Amino acid sequence: MATLIAVALSAVVVLMVLLSGPFLLHRSSPRTRRILTRFSGLVLVAIGFQMGFTSIAEFFNIATSP
Repeated sequence: MATLIAVALSAVVVLMVLLSGPFLLHRSSPRTRRILTRFSGLVLVAIGFQMGFTSIAEFFNIATSP
């Protein structure tokens, strides 16, 4: 039951963010959008590296945590 509530709450938050996109785009400056785009790219690259390193560690049976 708690999982269902968490999924529903997450869906509502995502919906609110997506619906507020045009408003936020209109209210933000080009510099702000450029900064957010670069930060989002940095986060995406970090997630990709983490997934890659985890896959390599699992393939070679390397312990990644104590």
